[in-house]
Amino acid sequence: MTDLVPIAQPAEHLADATAAWLEVKHKKSSHTAAAYRRDLALWLGWCRDNGIDPLAAYAPHVQLWLAWRTDRGDAGTTRARRLGASSGWYAWLISAGAITHNPAVIARDARPTRAPRPTPALSDEQVTAILAAADTESPRAAAIVWTLIYTGIRVGELLAATA
Repeated sequence: MTDLVPIAQPAEHLADATAAWLEVKHKKSSHTAAAYRRDLALWLGWCRDNGIDPLAAYAPHVQLWLAWRTDRGDAGTTRARRLGASSGWYAWLISAGAITHNPAVIARDARPTRAPRPTPALSDEQVTAILAAADTESPRAAAIVWTLIYTGIRVGELLAATA
């Protein structure tokens, strides 16, 4: 896991803590773990490219990174997930005693905003058609489709829901 920690001399416990954090995420969902690994790699790569030690970063660094990601076309929800991944990693490092502050805890007004549409991959007309088709199928189908479209929940998570 040291490939994720681009600092001059990474401490062994830092690499171990990062590996443990990713393992915990993997147990929840392999998709979440993979996304968080990519998000963390993007953050750490940005830090390396800008000469910032990620263990000495502060909130303005994170805000600059998020603005840079916006310029690269990241949607608000994607930036929010990236921020969550970074914040979770820092929280894990704090619990491991590797650092003392979390630079990814930033004020709500400085956080990324939600995407303007619930499903940017679909047009408004397509969403309307899908919802109409689900309505004609059954109330259960309508509820499932509405939940998928407007919450962004994964199909597997929705199917595993018990309440």
